[in-house]
Amino acid sequence: YPTSRERSIEDLRGERAGSDIFVVGTGTSLDGFDWSSLDGRCCIALNDAVEHIPSASYHLYHDNLWRRYEGLEFEGKTITRGSSFARLRAQDHPRLLTYGWFTDLTRRPRPNELYHFATVATTGVHLAAVLGARRVFLLGVDAYRLNSKRYTGTRLRVAKKKYKTVRREGDRLYEKQHLRWRRALRELAAFLDRIRWGGSVFNLNPNSQVDCWPRISAQSV
Repeated sequence: YPTSRERSIEDLRGERAGSDIFVVGTGTSLDGFDWSSLDGRCCIALNDAVEHIPSASYHLYHDNLWRRYEGLEFEGKTITRGSSFARLRAQDHPRLLTYGWFTDLTRRPRPNELYHFATVATTGVHLAAVLGARRVFLLGVDAYRLNSKRYTGTRLRVAKKKYKTVRREGDRLYEKQHLRWRRALRELAAFLDRIRWGGSVFNLNPNSQVDCWPRISAQSV
């Protein structure tokens, strides 16, 4: 937990009360997406999504990826899991905030804790709730990939790890890890209802396998 010199996500609680927040991943549903449509909107960029939206308000990633983003030109707030190394870096990083993570949704989180399980999208949605969002819109959180590629864009890194494919549907591959994503987000949705968060989440990919929130088209928003 934070030292007196460390900035944590508790400093952000309610910072965006009543606002719309876009939680943006790197799913292939974003191929051809007009990224400029996010200009001026409050965005939480997950991992490499920040390469597409350098104007994002928040960049959320796991601490073990810090070297990937070390030279990133980014003016928003950087948020990462609070390992001991992250805490040391946070002391001298003017816009880096850390969080503790938890996986047990049967209890209320302690101050400075965010839910993390299976996918960073769980943390992104919980962060949006902590910020006080009225509506949260998911972009690129697909829970599938294309047969020919895993991420949107061409500059993003290709995952070397092999995942077990459990189903094929045309050009889409559904992997075992995607089932874990869907389950984790379902459990988070139930948790947010239990604590009476009061906001709403919408998935802007009608084909997404994340089915715990309404799925609508990005054009409708």
